[in-house]
Amino acid sequence: MRIGYFGNPGISAMLLQRLLNWDEAEIVFVVTNPASAIGRSKKLIPSAVASLIKESPKDSTNNLVILFEPHNIEEASFYKQLEQCDVDIFLVFSYGKILSSEILSIPKKAAINLHGSLLPKLRGASPIQNSILSGMQKTGWTIQHMTSELDAGDIIAQKEMDIHPEQSYGELTSSILPAGIDLVLTSLLSIEKGTAKRQLQKHEDATYCKKIQKKDSEINWSVTTRDIHNHILGYNPWPLAWTILEGKKLQIYRIIIIANDATEASKLWANWQMEEFGTLKKTEDAKALWVKTGDGIISILELQLENKRQMHVKEFLNGYRHKEKTVLSKLIR
Repeated sequence: MRIGYFGNPGISAMLLQRLLNWDEAEIVFVVTNPASAIGRSKKLIPSAVASLIKESPKDSTNNLVILFEPHNIEEASFYKQLEQCDVDIFLVFSYGKILSSEILSIPKKAAINLHGSLLPKLRGASPIQNSILSGMQKTGWTIQHMTSELDAGDIIAQKEMDIHPEQSYGELTSSILPAGIDLVLTSLLSIEKGTAKRQLQKHEDATYCKKIQKKDSEINWSVTTRDIHNHILGYNPWPLAWTILEGKKLQIYRIIIIANDATEASKLWANWQMEEFGTLKKTEDAKALWVKTGDGIISILELQLENKRQMHVKEFLNGYRHKEKTVLSKLIR
């Protein structure tokens, strides 16, 4: 199989690496985003997929792969370049751009996508994160034929997987990725043999998720403990859930739920009902930090205060002078 590959981040590079080492296929070209300016220095950093191709040893067959980093994938000249590559299949994983019907018509056999949910659930840019944010117990992978409509193509194969209640976004991605890669390989072989199935999606059951932005991860302490728990795990390791502690940004990596109803919370925290949402309480043994939520109490486990390193709460408390009635607030805009 002659394959054209589209992708950007680290997880996409992992699938690409497997394909580059797979005897059943030849990666003819790779399409990825151009290098972007990162940090205060504005140094141009290539995507993980581009780095994989560029940093391969000089004697590696990876150096025979054509690397495209277009700013505009709709340009006619780029379309002609792809057309001249003469490939059987386009494979897209975490590319982040919708391909036009003209581009999708280029490969001889199929244009397919690996998507991180059980479609039609969670169509869009951030399915793995949103499975945690939404408190789902199951997730999985879908291989679909691509169309110009977002994640609406016919399904080739799916793999359902469990979500552990304490898994972060990063941990969930790492745990399910091998199964996603295996699903790609078996699906490619079925397409090559002409045995791949096509199943229409139930479009009436479709749900959607948007691209994650840093501002989305700010914590709202007035919602339920379960929602806050999912919020913190869903944004770990990026962009990380955060709040404001005494004027400084406080990022929170892990919590545990202490109480998730008002009756239990009031037994553990004498004046819980009277406190503002987000009120911070240092426990009497000075080993834990509790926060009042919309329906109960959470305890912070791992955190990082602005200009400090990530640490366990016990270490943080060694140098933290807690003031009564301290409230973790939203950013003042």
